[in-house]
Amino acid sequence: TAQTLRTTSARVREECDRLKQDARQVETEQRRRTDEALRRKLNETSELRTVLENKLLELEQQMHELEDARSGLEQSLTAKQPALAMAVQRLNIRQQRPAREQVRDSVEISLEQEVAANKNAIAKMEWERQKLLTDIDKLGHSKQSLAQDIQDKTDAVALDHQCLEQQGRIPDQISSAIKQCLR
Repeated sequence: TAQTLRTTSARVREECDRLKQDARQVETEQRRRTDEALRRKLNETSELRTVLENKLLELEQQMHELEDARSGLEQSLTAKQPALAMAVQRLNIRQQRPAREQVRDSVEISLEQEVAANKNAIAKMEWERQKLLTDIDKLGHSKQSLAQDIQDKTDAVALDHQCLEQQGRIPDQISSAIKQCLR
């Protein structure tokens, strides 16, 4: 009976040792898989953040180009105003002549056409200016969205780094806990 107890005890210890070894192997494999998954996720997130940063740079370049176009258009609008004012003034002066002297001649027709052409050009420039402002506003919203996405990716990368740092410490704690439970 003592021999049977010793034999049974030895088998239980062997089985316990085998279970401990199996637990260590499972733990090691799981740690490796988790570490690999974290590194893969970290790389993917970092690459995506880089893509977003490049898109943000492109968007900022587009905004700069649109701002330049808007500025040039506003200068053109400002330059066109005096020409319109002068044509309107000359037309008004001609229309203030005495009734007998008012003749719709080629000069008056030319002045009317000049006023209409200037008004038309200014209206087109105003429409284009509004379109540019709308596009700049849309790009501004896209820029904010991209900046937030980049910040989210940056935060995710930081968290993944923390997980990788913890990955080296936690398994040892788990291993210790498993060893204590199996004793």
